[in-house]
Amino acid sequence: ENLGFIFLLTLEDLYYEADFDDMYNRISNYQRLHPKDSIPKKYRPDPELGAWATGLRRLGPDNVRPEHVQKLAQINFQWKSSSPCGSKFMLEFRD
Repeated sequence: ENLGFIFLLTLEDLYYEADFDDMYNRISNYQRLHPKDSIPKKYRPDPELGAWATGLRRLGPDNVRPEHVQKLAQINFQWKSSSPCGSKFMLEFRD
């Protein structure tokens, strides 16, 4: 029975599986509310959006459809996250 769950292997998969226009509208709203902040990977109000943005960054503009790159440029999507990684591994790795 199909319960509507989608199991993804990577965050990059979410770019291909999600509806771009829906995610674009959601990220546009985020950018309007937080113009100086890049969306974090673990964005509690909308975890799927945070994961989608992270997947985009991992793919990079060269691996995203050109028309999507152009739309993301219109809202100044940041291809590099402005927030440092806060995982225990990365914090110890930096020391």
